[in-house]
Amino acid sequence: MGLTDILTTSVRCVKRILLIGENLPFFCSCSKRIQRMGKDVMAEMRSKGISIDKPVVDRRSAIYSRLRGLENRPGIEIAPGSSPILEKGAFNVIYVDKFDHRDNSDTYLQGQPVYIDCLLGDKLIDEILALNTFSYVVSSHVIEHMPDFIQFFKSVANILRDGARLVMYVPDKRYTFDVLRPVSTITDIEEAHNQHLRHPSRAMARDVHVNSDFSAEAAGLWDKSHRPIPTRDSTAALKIADELDLAKADLHCFTFTSESFLGLINHVIDKHVPAFRVLEITDTPYGCNEFIVDLVLRKYVRLQNPPA
Repeated sequence: MGLTDILTTSVRCVKRILLIGENLPFFCSCSKRIQRMGKDVMAEMRSKGISIDKPVVDRRSAIYSRLRGLENRPGIEIAPGSSPILEKGAFNVIYVDKFDHRDNSDTYLQGQPVYIDCLLGDKLIDEILALNTFSYVVSSHVIEHMPDFIQFFKSVANILRDGARLVMYVPDKRYTFDVLRPVSTITDIEEAHNQHLRHPSRAMARDVHVNSDFSAEAAGLWDKSHRPIPTRDSTAALKIADELDLAKADLHCFTFTSESFLGLINHVIDKHVPAFRVLEITDTPYGCNEFIVDLVLRKYVRLQNPPA
């Protein structure tokens, strides 16, 4: 078995590290690189209070395990880019995106973008796809790009069947270039929803360009070897933001931690989409920059007169 086939650090490997000090390879889902684990690393992890008794699971397996039993049912991955979470050979999935990155020479993607089955353009997902049809929606680092956070959940709820899942990887702003930006609030998402935003606002663009540290990476932020500072001075940043074509802008409209996201989604459920329920919002693992949000849709539980 080659190193690129090693996707987890097993309990057996941990025992070998502890007993004989062997340096063993494992695949780090955050850095996307083969790393080595030895006694020195284990000691450092213990000193920081980091658990070592759980296997490191790769990103794809973490989502597959949550959708077990739904492989043959119709589902969606939003904005799969060049590296989909759900493979078509494993799931009955269609790929949906606002843009076709294969036609965009300025795409930020690394690698060859996959074929998009359904292009949204300026439409909402429930304006294009059939309602009450899909058994799951998956996304990775997508929700922060949505200019109307609340409408995203409303629209997704409309296309999902009762009992369907919405599973997302969400970036933790503390370990990304958003580290200096404040977390988004209920006021922020309600204001965007009241404005029916379909693209980022000028205020969002200014916040991104004034307060982002584009050199920040998770490893340096976790071990505090990187001291975050804005990449651009405010004058240059505001000039870029004010000249931006908002209709084509692709920005982090909102920022989250796992804790702040829970507060936002609870508000969305209470006030806008009561059929959603939170199954789990994970913590951000040490060294990583993302957490998992796992929701289930129970359409008829709270309705007075469910359809026959």
